[in-house]
Amino acid sequence: MIVILWLAGAVQVCQAQQQILSIAAAKETALGQNPDVQSANWDWLAASAKADAASFRLYPSLSLSASYQRLSTLPATAVDLPDPAGPGTVRFELPASLTNVIAFGANLQYPVFAGYRLRESLSIARLTSDGKLSALEIVKRSLLFEVRRSYWEALRADYNVRTLQRNLELMEANYKLMSDQVATGAATAADLLAADTRRKQAQIDLGGAVVLRKRAYLLLASQIGRDVADLDMGADPTTAQMPFDLSTQADEPLSPGVAGALDERKLIDMALVR
Repeated sequence: MIVILWLAGAVQVCQAQQQILSIAAAKETALGQNPDVQSANWDWLAASAKADAASFRLYPSLSLSASYQRLSTLPATAVDLPDPAGPGTVRFELPASLTNVIAFGANLQYPVFAGYRLRESLSIARLTSDGKLSALEIVKRSLLFEVRRSYWEALRADYNVRTLQRNLELMEANYKLMSDQVATGAATAADLLAADTRRKQAQIDLGGAVVLRKRAYLLLASQIGRDVADLDMGADPTTAQMPFDLSTQADEPLSPGVAGALDERKLIDMALVR
């Protein structure tokens, strides 16, 4: 019984641990788990197989056949027929029949008159395969863009929640200070009411930030293939635990391709060309 309880507690602890997720791991997981990418990949594989099958039709086809028959056994016989040249008969000896009959065949065909049609079918199949490959690349790049955006949105939501939590702590301290001043006559009831209004507004702002953070994490989890129904995120902002620990920070250096001074016009022209 003690072992069972220990195992149950260990499972709960493992489930409660956050998954460390970098932006590179998020992109790799999304490409491997996203159903749209898998569907586009299967479409491309099917189109490639059809193109290969169309190319095989241009080659000669060779077919081999073999047959075997087992016949009934007939003994050797003799037949006497009248002799047309004179009196008497002529005897014909018939040998015993063959019991085993084996036949082999080979058939070689080449599409001489259907060559143009086959070449056109091959061209269409190859164009279809190239189109499916382009569609797969479009789906991948769109997914990577959405994953990166969701990752940064979740990271920004974390910053917002921490900032608003600090703001709520300051408003709570301000309200307590104002209560002490009202008790000593250093502040009025209107000042206390204003401090209470700011405190409640800070609570509302924090609640909205928590909701936005949950939405950002749920969107990120769905994009990388996690089952959002299994995610358990508490409603209390002080104890709520997100499913991921985002390890890539916003202050990390940019990609070498976009480092240095950025020209908006050149970036737009590059995006249109590519």
